[in-house]
Amino acid sequence: MADTPDSTATGSDREDIVLRSRPSLTIRTRIILSFSLCFILCAVITVWAMVTLSEMEGKIHFLEAADRYLEEIQQARRYEKNHLLYGTGLKEAVKHLNNAEALLTSDGPTIMKIMGERQFSEMRRHLADYDRMLSRLGKKGKYSVDTLEEPLRDAGTQVVSYAQAFVDQERTAVYRMLTMARKVPFAFLVLLLGLMVFIAVSLTRQLLLTLDRFMKYTQRIGEGDFSPIMPARKYRDEFSKLAEAINHMVKELDHRHNVLMESHKLRALGTLVAGVAHELNNPLNNTLLTAATIQEDFDDLDDDEKREMIQDILNETERSRVIVKNLLDFARESETRMEALDIARIVEESVRLVHNR
Repeated sequence: MADTPDSTATGSDREDIVLRSRPSLTIRTRIILSFSLCFILCAVITVWAMVTLSEMEGKIHFLEAADRYLEEIQQARRYEKNHLLYGTGLKEAVKHLNNAEALLTSDGPTIMKIMGERQFSEMRRHLADYDRMLSRLGKKGKYSVDTLEEPLRDAGTQVVSYAQAFVDQERTAVYRMLTMARKVPFAFLVLLLGLMVFIAVSLTRQLLLTLDRFMKYTQRIGEGDFSPIMPARKYRDEFSKLAEAINHMVKELDHRHNVLMESHKLRALGTLVAGVAHELNNPLNNTLLTAATIQEDFDDLDDDEKREMIQDILNETERSRVIVKNLLDFARESETRMEALDIARIVEESVRLVHNR
């Protein structure tokens, strides 16, 4: 949970605390995450391709075995027909049939997984029926050829049909995997390209917008607005540290500007001291002379003359008070702020301070 800004902090300190209190998500982290995502996608498609190629290799080897099985069945049927037509080739038919049974037994679990237990059982049953028919065909005198010919042909047809269906099924599966293996890389390239464009546009947009925002900050500071930079996003990154540095710089600039202003005012005050002292000396001398005259000739002066001299003392005293007040206003430490001023009044006050020089 982010820390809350300290209520006792003042000025740019509060803004710095707000800048630091947000969750961190740096540009470096975003770049690392973006490239990591691209790498993960590449790794996934690579692993998928390796697994697919491995499965395809297994299916191709198994398809070769299925083709051999179909070939053995077809050779057994060919020698079966020779035996029915010419009375020869029965041993060769039995031999090829035994080879087919051996292939079916060695690859039985895989064939059952591909075809299903029910179809695999049907294939074995038809193969056993065909084998039994061939065995009966070899027992002369016990079974007639005419009686066995029709069942033998039906059993052989069923065996070839199941073998051909099995081969076609495996070949279709291989073609389907090849088609997918051709399409998936192109789809992955399109996805990767879109992801890279999105990452590039997102990072570039954020960087350019942030740089534009900081350019506006520098223009504002150049125009004399020393207000601190406030957070613009919910997370902090390298630009947050830059904002803290700019806030610190602005704080120091404002402080040094105020110190420089006071230094100039004090220097100008020192320059004005002599003139102000001379200007104060005139009304003080006039006041002193008038008061001395009243003191010496008090009994000889009538009331109107006394009132006139007292009024002169008051005027000279007011004049001295105004001079001192203007000097104090000039020297007083005050907060620097931007506001509209009356240029004519400023000129008049400045003239009053230096008119004796």
